Amino acid sequence: MSDQNKPIPAEPKRGLNRRQFLQSLSAVVAGGLLAGCGLEPDGTGPELASWTPTPARIASSPQPPPAPAETRTPPAPDPARLAQFLALSTVLTGFGNLNADLGGLYLAQLQNHPSLAMKPGQLLEQLAVDPEAPPSLERLEQAGVFETDTPTRALIDKILEYWYTGIYDAGEEQQIATTVEALAWRSLSYTRAPSVCGPHPDYWAERPRSAPVPAVPPAAMPEKEGSSTSETN
Repeated sequence: MSDQNKPIPAEPKRGLNRRQFLQSLSAVVAGGLLAGCGLEPDGTGPELASWTPTPARIASSPQPPPAPAETRTPPAPDPARLAQFLALSTVLTGFGNLNADLGGLYLAQLQNHPSLAMKPGQLLEQLAVDPEAPPSLERLEQAGVFETDTPTRALIDKILEYWYTGIYDAGEEQQIATTVEALAWRSLSYTRAPSVCGPHPDYWAERPRSAPVPAVPPAAMPEKEGSSTSETN
């Protein structure tokens, strides 16, 4: 048999390797996606449905509950009454140039204080306080405002407490009106309120300066019993 009549052996079948398999899989998946969103055979693609975003639901913020009546900010006092209160507070505290905003707050809170039998308005009318010529301490003492266990004394103590501490009563709680301008700090010459800088660094480490004690003249000193003075020649 000649070589021309010999049958040609068939080529052995080869399996797909991993790379070829992944490539063919990607082609199938991509073809399916293109067929789903591609053009139709007539050249016209499927009409896309109009898309409208869902409007966001904005819920209204819950309204806070109304504050109790005893903690609500009272209305601003009358300017004339405030001037009287500041004049009386100057006499009681011993300090001038009091903060009018703090005075208005203290006056309003004291006027609505539930445990005070005597209100500031009643006391100011009773004393007929003139802002241009406030009463002296002697006059207040004669009027009996400093007598203990009286409604007037309770009011006076509250006025001094508010001014010196910067803390006032708001219902059953206490609120801080000021720290820096509390008169307790103004009455201390050797220190200052927090956050207030001193005149120079490390001023707080210096010994407080006190006024010299006045010397007592010999004639004013009492003599001891049984002692006698003798003149010497």
